[in-house]
Amino acid sequence: MVDVESNSEGVKSEEEDLEEEVNVCKISEGIVSEEKWRDNLRNNVVLQRVISMVKTEWCEKNRCDDDLQRYWQVQDGLSVVDGLLTRGTKLVPPVNVREELLKHAHASHMGIVKTNERVREGYWCPAMDVKIERMVRECIECSSCDEILKCRTKPMVLREQASGPWSDITIDIVGPEGINSFDRYVLVYLDMFSHWPKVKFVSSVELKVIIEFLEDVFEKEGFPRSILSDNGVQFTSKEVVGFLRERGVKHKKAALYHPESNGIVERFVKVLKESVQQALTSGGNWKVAIRKKVRDYRFTPHSSSGIAPFQLFRGRRANTEMMLLWVSEKRMMVDSYVDEAGDWRVREREKMLRRKELYDVRKMVKDTVVGVEDWVKATLAREKCLTGKRRFENFRKQTTSEGGGGPKT
Repeated sequence: MVDVESNSEGVKSEEEDLEEEVNVCKISEGIVSEEKWRDNLRNNVVLQRVISMVKTEWCEKNRCDDDLQRYWQVQDGLSVVDGLLTRGTKLVPPVNVREELLKHAHASHMGIVKTNERVREGYWCPAMDVKIERMVRECIECSSCDEILKCRTKPMVLREQASGPWSDITIDIVGPEGINSFDRYVLVYLDMFSHWPKVKFVSSVELKVIIEFLEDVFEKEGFPRSILSDNGVQFTSKEVVGFLRERGVKHKKAALYHPESNGIVERFVKVLKESVQQALTSGGNWKVAIRKKVRDYRFTPHSSSGIAPFQLFRGRRANTEMMLLWVSEKRMMVDSYVDEAGDWRVREREKMLRRKELYDVRKMVKDTVVGVEDWVKATLAREKCLTGKRRFENFRKQTTSEGGGGPKT
């Protein structure tokens, strides 16, 4: 262990009292031996130049290189005692032994502040705070604790707007809780261009049920360009993947454990669950409530586009009981719903940008770039604890330089 002590002789004369205290440096066997310390000090070119100038005279600042300027700024506090460089009562360790000292100070995995305080008791070196902070943040054991590592949400990534009706769709499964009936699951798909929804009540979510549902939808509407789903086994199975591949449908998957990346259908699922809860509270039929909600959802102008999903999907206005009361037959027939809509896609884009802005502020997002060989905290997708909570690996190396995107809206 390397220690620095400021001692004075036992009995001082008046002249001795006027003299500066003598720094006595002693190096005991511990982290770094005295022999290793002095060898590294002799072989360090920068520290040898510093020692030489401390003993003689410092050069001008503009004549010092970057490494030397760090010591030039604190030249008044530097001194040489018994061949060792010190700043005040603290030793300046050679570069090659600094890492050993920092690792020893962090052996019990204390935080940044405590580790810094422990090192500063006896040592000083340029940019020591930065070195300690980097070491603690890169420590696997410390970073496995949520109190040390705060995972920051990445900024929201805006999805590409669909080019037209039935070009891109999204699908999900709703399993209302507290319902004991034969058809207790609801299969949902949503057209991403018009927000046109369709639901089907099923008794199970087996693979054959999913495939039959997709076949029925494709027979009525044709094959979409792409279909977006979550990472449930019903959608990621080889049977479903093969079914979509044979029909030329590109299968996209939402970010794992981030349902907001499939926010369009997730928001609609929330609407359906609210309908179920309202029906159960009032003692009504939850299936009837869902059907009515889906019907009204189709005929009501959407908040993003300002146009009803039915009009965008079918190309005409719907003949509803609300419109028949006051809308003439001439007004119901629309030759070009896109022309009538005007700049609805611009309005929808502005809504998306606004949602992204609010999301980024609420989540305090931080855009980070992950490169090759960087350590990242990763989730084990297939392993769960007995309590049902997901289990985490400490760290996993990133094997690609492409940074992952945030949730999509």
